Amino acid sequence: MMEFERIVVILRHVLVVILMVFGVDLVPAHAEKIMIGATSYWNPFCYKSEVEPYGAKGFSVDVLRQILEDDGKKPVFVILPWKRCLRMLEFKQLDLVLDGSMNSERLGKYIFSDEMYRVEHVLIYSKKKFPDGPVIDNAADIGRYSLGGLAGFNFEVYPFDVSQVQDSAADYRGLLAMLQFERFDLAIGLKQVVLAHAKMNNLDMSEFGMLKIPMMNSIPFYVLASNTPSGKILIRRINKGLVKLRESGEYETYLIKHGIEVIE
Repeated sequence: MMEFERIVVILRHVLVVILMVFGVDLVPAHAEKIMIGATSYWNPFCYKSEVEPYGAKGFSVDVLRQILEDDGKKPVFVILPWKRCLRMLEFKQLDLVLDGSMNSERLGKYIFSDEMYRVEHVLIYSKKKFPDGPVIDNAADIGRYSLGGLAGFNFEVYPFDVSQVQDSAADYRGLLAMLQFERFDLAIGLKQVVLAHAKMNNLDMSEFGMLKIPMMNSIPFYVLASNTPSGKILIRRINKGLVKLRESGEYETYLIKHGIEVIE
């Protein structure tokens, strides 16, 4: 992108911030409200904010907000537990949900946008329990260890038995605490989200190590909509908006803003 175009993009973001500070609404008062479910722990992609005008902040929030406002809509972000987001979307109480991955059950209930971003799968372990790290050379080796994960997480993507995963943790703080207390041997997580969550909440990660999960590629995440005519229209508009942001360079600007590296 030309240097002039990059400067224009930066100035646009500065103007948005100034308008927010002075309480100027960026869309008309009569604009259609789009209710969006979001989680509080998905930093740097989406997390709760007491000071942001939208009640949520992060890469996904910025991208979707701009797409919807450019389309004349008024986004309203609602911070909820992940499972409740999906239930409310299914029963048409929400229009969209941020940061969902695909599995067979969700494909039957919802429709998905084009890819928003990717993250890396890891196994987290306690260095106290495994000073030299667990011995995992292939996916079959993971079966020798007990596993923990987040409630509502999509475990279908993994090439090993996940039927006994303890998935009661509400967020990564709780998951790491359970790992420290040896409720299980290893925790399943997403590298970028775990590290960002730890940084935001001042969690000491020096006591933990991470291993890349064998046979696992990075996982794409999407915006979800209800499988309805209105949901399909929203997803088409979001997909067009994603193309526009990528072509203009604003997508890259948001990645840089939130410290996210591109994963192929």
